[in-house]
Amino acid sequence: MHWYCVWLVAMLVACDLLVTGAQAEFPSVASLDHAPLARKRVSVDGGRQLRSVPDSSETEENGVWSWIVKHYQMKAWVANGTPPKQVMKELGLLGLRGNALTTHPNYERYLQFERKVMKDAIYEGVDTITLWTKWNLGQMSEAERQTFALYKEYATLYDKLYYANRNSFVDELPILTRSTPGEMEVKLDIWAELIRSNKYVHEMLGLTGKPEKVVMANPYYKRFFELTSSKQ
Repeated sequence: MHWYCVWLVAMLVACDLLVTGAQAEFPSVASLDHAPLARKRVSVDGGRQLRSVPDSSETEENGVWSWIVKHYQMKAWVANGTPPKQVMKELGLLGLRGNALTTHPNYERYLQFERKVMKDAIYEGVDTITLWTKWNLGQMSEAERQTFALYKEYATLYDKLYYANRNSFVDELPILTRSTPGEMEVKLDIWAELIRSNKYVHEMLGLTGKPEKVVMANPYYKRFFELTSSKQ
């Protein structure tokens, strides 16, 4: 668990997201969806670059091989604990900013690397309160907004994985009892954004089977009710 905490902090460093007084231009993960692989380019006529024909059998074979190579390269990065800066360097992203970064053909692969690290950290037991505490987000300043964005991305992924696997996932309820009011506010926002059911929120807040009067008196559920009512 400690190793993954260090790795996630290293991810912040690689993205210039730790508080250094400078504004970072490298954005945090924005989606869980895997974008399709970029088309493979082939070299002809002494180096001139042309797009391969998408329906050719040769292109299909090359595409499959390219996917396999990239897949195992990604697994090796994660398994070997490759520092995020090294991954950025190998992908040709180190030092890029703004549009030059986000339009680079390897940018999505770095985002996939981030998501893979986050998922593995979650399954290794790195809960959200651990990151909230280690990153001192309860005392967050304006300069730390990017750090907060990465935390929220992690917390959102954590909830999605828990929601999909909650019958076999680690028990979340003890984690929530250790959450600060500030972190709970973030979790409530996430549940509202993901349109979680009242039943799920009752379960997460330990309110299952409680009388309606008790449920509505719970400050966290009241806040969730306000957030979801405003979206209707």
